[in-house]
Amino acid sequence: MLFSVDRIIGKTAVLIGEDQKPLEVPLSMLPKGVKPGEMLYYENNEFQYAPEKTKERRETIAGVLSQLLAHGDDGKDK
Repeated sequence: MLFSVDRIIGKTAVLIGEDQKPLEVPLSMLPKGVKPGEMLYYENNEFQYAPEKTKERRETIAGVLSQLLAHGDDGKDK
């Protein structure tokens, strides 16, 4: 299963699963140095980095942000 690291609060990480439900896990269960925004696989009872999924997600977000910024000013007064 694939999870994204939503946030880290103290010694707890909040992950968002493919079902979009939050899951709180002890930070000690995650790979050392994990940061919000990174993607993780849960396989064989452990969390592992998913660097290709993290890269894919960041590229998607950058593309959406670029489109929003390019179309954000349509020249009309508000």
